[in-house]
Amino acid sequence: MEQRLLGRCPMTPREVALFLEAIGFPSDTKIYIVSGEIYGQVGLTSLQAKYPNLFFHSNLASEDELQPYKDKLNQLVALDYIIAVESDVFIYSYEGNMA
Repeated sequence: MEQRLLGRCPMTPREVALFLEAIGFPSDTKIYIVSGEIYGQVGLTSLQAKYPNLFFHSNLASEDELQPYKDKLNQLVALDYIIAVESDVFIYSYEGNMA
């Protein structure tokens, strides 16, 4: 709550869905979520209900394909960045490189 009041916390999945809908993104928009699943008691349920095309590096690549990056976090971040740049929308889930 403290981080959120300071404006440092990303939106909740519900807020993301409302925001994207308000600015006109259609429900078939491809959304790439960078750096992990976004928080919330019900996780991505509210966002995925409106925008079912949610992607993470973990569902775009197999475990075997991601294995070379497991111990090279900077390379994984670079991979996230490349995918994010090509996405309709990308969402970072916590402060860090993508923020």
